[in-house]
Amino acid sequence: MKISEIMNTDVISILFDATLDVLEDLLTSKCISGVPVLSADGELMGIVSKTDVIRRFSEDSKLFKRDTRVWEIMTPDVIWASVDDDITTVAQRMVEARVHRVLVYNGETVAGIVASFDFVRNAAVR
Repeated sequence: MKISEIMNTDVISILFDATLDVLEDLLTSKCISGVPVLSADGELMGIVSKTDVIRRFSEDSKLFKRDTRVWEIMTPDVIWASVDDDITTVAQRMVEARVHRVLVYNGETVAGIVASFDFVRNAAVR
């Protein structure tokens, strides 16, 4: 089975200079746990998740402020997959990288995103 069969094509993102308040509102309203981070001109800069927020807070709670910008806590290295990759290959890549989501590309274009929950949903439907 190809990763494109379980990915979400509606990729929700956030701008790099958004605050943690904006991030919280976005993640809560969309019931998701992470999103790609884009520059002002739409270029991918990284990915940010609830885990990044927790990590930042645990490192130094005094530096943690609600007006902290997303770029300050995001993970700059984004794990990605191709629409033609097998789901097993992508799952192994996610486990090795210890991430819960990957962007899925079709050539140079973002085609979707797949999160660990997508694997659970796929297994439950079978």
